[in-house]
Amino acid sequence: QTALKNVIWSVELIPHTLQTDGFNCGPFVCFFATQYFKQSPMEIDDISAFRKTFFQVTLIYQIKFIKLEKKLI
Repeated sequence: QTALKNVIWSVELIPHTLQTDGFNCGPFVCFFATQYFKQSPMEIDDISAFRKTFFQVTLIYQIKFIKLEKKLI
């Protein structure tokens, strides 16, 4: 707690694509976090493509983790 006492925080508005449906909030958050850390534009034409890629990457890591877990047992 004391380490954050002297931190100066700022707020900025970054131009971004708005979510227009009620079910893509997770992919939008992951997309924006990815783009923010890569310092890339926060705009996307088709969230479905990102959603598919995000699913594939997540699935691959889950499979690798399960295989690693089985080796450790």
